[in-house]
Amino acid sequence: LFYLSDLQKKRDTKGFNILNKELKKFLKDESVELDYKTVPNVHYDKNRIIFTGGGSVGYSLLRHIRNAFAHGGLIKEKNVFVIEDKYQGLGLNKTYMVKTYGCQGNIADSEKIVGIMDELGFKQVYTEVEADVIYFNTCAIRENAENRIYGELGRLKGLKTKNPNLLICLCGCMPQEEVTIDLLRDKYTQVDIIFGTHNIYKFAELITTRFESDRMVIDIWKDTDKIVEDLPNERKFAFKTGVNIMFGCNNFCSYCIVPYVRGRERSRNPEDIVKE
Repeated sequence: LFYLSDLQKKRDTKGFNILNKELKKFLKDESVELDYKTVPNVHYDKNRIIFTGGGSVGYSLLRHIRNAFAHGGLIKEKNVFVIEDKYQGLGLNKTYMVKTYGCQGNIADSEKIVGIMDELGFKQVYTEVEADVIYFNTCAIRENAENRIYGELGRLKGLKTKNPNLLICLCGCMPQEEVTIDLLRDKYTQVDIIFGTHNIYKFAELITTRFESDRMVIDIWKDTDKIVEDLPNERKFAFKTGVNIMFGCNNFCSYCIVPYVRGRERSRNPEDIVKE
């Protein structure tokens, strides 16, 4: 089963030319070539092409996929985290604290946030009155979890009034929901930076934008195919931690919010998992 954006819904040479072009790009193999005359049973449905017959063609297709995967042909170009020179020392003489809500995924993300903040020169503290930056890494699995965050934000409004230089940051799963963004923009103007689950590595850029613009910064990605490796990571415990082998989910179970807030499945390279 291949998803194609513009494949015609009829069996013709143009449709197969598109398929071959997509296959070459997808498999990174210019030798892939299918002849529509040799594929007797093809079904088109919206933007999909389904092979229901032609055993030798099906086997050939699977062989190409298997070989491409085995040789790294399906693996995206690697993205590695680097703090640019212009952001070095950004947190000098500044403090931060992180408050984490939700699942192991959020706990793992918070360890990365702590690692990034430490690399930028910020010092971690554990009380709100000491902090120059306060992170809320949020959970959206239940309404009660969201209400707790709104309560915390409301409580911090007084602290923000006393200390206008305090930065309040909201990240995690809640901001991935449009209704949350609208509510924060309208009623929680004390929040300075809002970002989601896909772009933790961009925090240095986001906080710099906030310093320069003096306005609420919102950077939410609906989805991404990018995996950024080598993020600094400050483990909370010496004896246990979480290591991602993949991100997101493709299942869309009726009771689960994960595909909507964590995006579609994307897997890490085995060597990067072992290295971490």
